[in-house]
Amino acid sequence: MFHWFESLISLSDPGSPWFWLGVAVLLLGVLLVAVMGLAVKLRLSNNRRSAHWGQVESKRQPQLLDYLAGDLYIDEIHKDLSRRDEPVFIELLARYAGQVQGHERSMIEDLAAPLLSSIAQKASSKKTGIRARAVRLLGILGLPRYRDTIIFALNDSQLPVRMAAAQALIHNPNCQDVEAVLDHLDQFDEVTDNYMSSLLACAGIEAQPYMRIFMAMTDPPPALRAIAARALLLMKDYEAAEMVSEIISPEMPPRLMITCFDILAELGNTTHAQSIRNLLPLNEAPAFAAACRALGQIGNESDLPTLVLGMEDPSPWVNLAAGRALGNLKAVKELEHFLDEDFLRAELAREILDSIIIEQPEEPMLMGDPPAEGLIG
Repeated sequence: MFHWFESLISLSDPGSPWFWLGVAVLLLGVLLVAVMGLAVKLRLSNNRRSAHWGQVESKRQPQLLDYLAGDLYIDEIHKDLSRRDEPVFIELLARYAGQVQGHERSMIEDLAAPLLSSIAQKASSKKTGIRARAVRLLGILGLPRYRDTIIFALNDSQLPVRMAAAQALIHNPNCQDVEAVLDHLDQFDEVTDNYMSSLLACAGIEAQPYMRIFMAMTDPPPALRAIAARALLLMKDYEAAEMVSEIISPEMPPRLMITCFDILAELGNTTHAQSIRNLLPLNEAPAFAAACRALGQIGNESDLPTLVLGMEDPSPWVNLAAGRALGNLKAVKELEHFLDEDFLRAELAREILDSIIIEQPEEPMLMGDPPAEGLIG
């Protein structure tokens, strides 16, 4: 009957297990209260910050529109701009700068110019997030004035800062410095090659000559040259096909060679097919498959024996590429030869032959032709 009372008394005895259980519960309670207090504090802080941003934007946005319309001058906007309001105002300018071009963008950059010195100082902050944000804002509002600061950020120890710098140098229409990004391309080995190629492709037509030169150079690693080549392919740079047909060689690593084959397949013509034939045969299955794909696009009947060898290759990827190439060249006889082969090649040949038959238009019936049996009577 009094066991619970005795257990309660034992809480004050350090030698009792109930004593240490009570201490653990007390510590957990204190920790829980501390976590809840921190969460409430952060929530209130975020609410205050959000309210402040809303107030600044509601006040400054009409001023910005009046300024762009020519009804307000820079000095009138800056005279009552407090230090606390500057970060919000700069973000507002950056957002508008990304939506306009030409004279209006220049006006926004002029309005932001007096505020960028403090942003440039933050580009050397010890915190990665602050550095990345500073580089992003300088890339939107401060180029080409802060070009050196952004190029220096390409060597930053943290990837987010390097990415912010690369995006700034490629996306800003006033200073598209793709050369600097290509020179520091080895700093982005943590990023996928496809993403870097897509980023370079955003630089526009003016950047294509630099990327062609970079791809043709022998000093950069082949993996980096392949990134530039893939960017040219994404940009549909037809001049790249002519250059590829001149520089492609058996000494090329497979990774770069495959990208060159892809350029010839999509952007090349029949005159470039000989540069592929000069490399055959190829021992690397991925490169051989890419060569078959290219011959299927720009080759002719003289390439059928090579594609037949591709169908006989032990690699199923080469078989697939060669089979589709034979289908593109309408090589019905060669494909029919594989109908009696092993199951996979026979199925592949049958599927490609079916697609060729479907693509062929039906011949119209002439007036003098007899009706087909069963249509009448």
